[in-house]
Amino acid sequence: MDIEYLREFVTFSRLMNFSRAAKQLHISQPTLSNHIAAIEAEVGSVLVGRSTPLRLTQSGRVFLEGASSVIEAYNRTLELTRSAAEIELSLTITSSSDSNCSGCTFAQSINSFLAGHRGVFFSQMNSVAGTAYEELMREGVDAVMVCVCPQDVDREQGVAFREIRPTFPNRLGVWMDCGHPLADREHLTWADLNGEKFPMGIDVELWACGVIQLLKDHGLSFDTSIVSQPGVSFFSAYGPDELIIMDETLASLPFINAPGHCFRLLDEPDAVAGTYIAYLPERVSPALQLYLDFLEALQF
Repeated sequence: MDIEYLREFVTFSRLMNFSRAAKQLHISQPTLSNHIAAIEAEVGSVLVGRSTPLRLTQSGRVFLEGASSVIEAYNRTLELTRSAAEIELSLTITSSSDSNCSGCTFAQSINSFLAGHRGVFFSQMNSVAGTAYEELMREGVDAVMVCVCPQDVDREQGVAFREIRPTFPNRLGVWMDCGHPLADREHLTWADLNGEKFPMGIDVELWACGVIQLLKDHGLSFDTSIVSQPGVSFFSAYGPDELIIMDETLASLPFINAPGHCFRLLDEPDAVAGTYIAYLPERVSPALQLYLDFLEALQF
């Protein structure tokens, strides 16, 4: 059955007028009438009652529902086929080892992007370098997902940043030993963190450097220490006098919500976990440009 005949039948069913439907379809009224008659002959049932006023028969109403579904499926198949026929574009983005800090925001963003750009092949891998610029120097890396805030050292190297706006922004807070003096407070401000000590994990350097930059941006003095344990064991290796800044989503995970520890929100408007895509403007691949355009469109 000709798909165009189905389109004509759907248009006619909406208007229930041969003259108006033919005019909208840019065909003659006899042609439209003949096409609908051809459909009726093929299905072996009368679909349109020709008495006045015109109406769809019971068979016609069932056929209309099926025809609409067929047209929708046909259009979708054409879209997928045309996307598959495009030159495949590759997009590789690395992220810090603790990408859970903003992984939901990034996942929502990249999944929405890929749903509309089926010709793009996306891959993600963990970072191995200490700064976004060093990551971008790795072969095959198009961009880097960075948590919290961009670093001045990266900007000085020419790295550009595009923020990924979260659908539901995660608030930042402080995770600490319950014996820490700040644990007695229900909420904290950035000023409360002045002079405190923050651990830096050897395998979460991108995140830790982002925290350091954030503390600097608030004009705070602070000390840091190196925690050698990798992965989640990092959270059991820091000292009782040290603080860890993280977002509220990460703080609710079972392996972090341990006895003897507590989480206090930073009670300030800008205490929101940030997620950024870092890239080098002179090395933007076609796929990355599509993603950057997608992120820019979301700002409006």
